[in-house]
Amino acid sequence: MGLGVESSLAPILLYHLECLEEDDSIIVGLFENFNDPEMAMEYVFYLKEEGNSLFKKNDFSDALLNYQKAIKYFCVIICGVSEDFHLRGISIELKELIISLHLNVAACALKLNEFSLAIVSCSLVLEIDGRNVKALFRRGLALATLGRHEEAYKDQTIKTL
Repeated sequence: MGLGVESSLAPILLYHLECLEEDDSIIVGLFENFNDPEMAMEYVFYLKEEGNSLFKKNDFSDALLNYQKAIKYFCVIICGVSEDFHLRGISIELKELIISLHLNVAACALKLNEFSLAIVSCSLVLEIDGRNVKALFRRGLALATLGRHEEAYKDQTIKTL
């Protein structure tokens, strides 16, 4: 499949937007603090870097929260973006960002023994980039840890295609 301009973020956007609630304080905060989508997207990058810093300090719970907040912001920004933000087609850079955030969520989830979350995050990545080795490996690891060895084995054989 590969990660091109033609690959769609729809699976990720739909998954996360379905989880939002009307009174979601994260989203309220987004619109209170940022009236410019570019500034809001810069904050998404900031949250990712903050999460990376926390991960390096072995603070996996807080890193996970940062990554999840960044993903929510990202999804809302992309869905509500105005034409002046020039996002008619989602750029490869933004696709790489959302993939990276989901892979980071999966890494934290594995460290926190939240294997189902790791599986979901990796599965979302694989919907966009079916040959993503990190997503295949992390999902396979989570599946194997849960005793779902047949599914884990399938993930390992897929990456050799």
